[in-house]
Amino acid sequence: MTALLEVEGLACGYGTRAVVEGVSFSLCPGEVLCLLGPNGIGKTTLFKTLLRLLPAKAGRVLLNGEDAAALSRRRFAALMGYVPQAHLPPFPFRVIEVVAMGRTAHLGMLASPGRRDMELAEQALDNLSIGHLRHRACTEISGGERQMVLLARALTQQPAILMLDEPTSNLDYGNQVRVLDHVSRLAAEQDLCIVMTTHDPNQALLHATRAATIDRDGRFAIGRPNDLVTASYLSATYGVRAGIFDTPAGSLCLPLKRSWA
Repeated sequence: MTALLEVEGLACGYGTRAVVEGVSFSLCPGEVLCLLGPNGIGKTTLFKTLLRLLPAKAGRVLLNGEDAAALSRRRFAALMGYVPQAHLPPFPFRVIEVVAMGRTAHLGMLASPGRRDMELAEQALDNLSIGHLRHRACTEISGGERQMVLLARALTQQPAILMLDEPTSNLDYGNQVRVLDHVSRLAAEQDLCIVMTTHDPNQALLHATRAATIDRDGRFAIGRPNDLVTASYLSATYGVRAGIFDTPAGSLCLPLKRSWA
């Protein structure tokens, strides 16, 4: 199967300082990659580099076989969607208007969303069970609801690759479950390639086909979630004692009593 996302020898950082180096991996349609690591270790830097918000210091990123650095903004947006961790809208746009903005990469200059574009926006809202918000102003809904709206906007964009920056960080438990289930279903049913950052190793164990980790020395690794998310990794990276347990839902990590290492 042809890879949708290929990363070759990528180095990321700021100014003359490299934060993460030697990052190489590829993802095919239907795969979900969870990126794990402690605060301040380089997850956000890597994420920004993949999104072209930061220039790569070395290496390259290929999207569906095309060099990402050479793509036009419109072509890049047609291939890659992005859901930020938090967003406070400056204007009181209605939810349906914000979601329809996801069609921008598919519209001509000065064009407005047409009937098909609005149908896709409505469908994304309904799929995430937030259709009741469609006529509400985005400035008048909760942070968790806004996160769901941003996900709906990205889905309306219909990208091949979807980048999610801690997509459940502002959500209550019910919406966390719904979003992650929807992410898994999108990957399986629509052959989306999904990359998401998370602080919760259980999200990688339960929902990812592959996991990537950055340890405290900046070393990057990628593999099967059960091979990377281990008790020794959790202890070395987060300083806690945790066990990995098999359950009917899959493997789960749980902190042990007196869990500090």
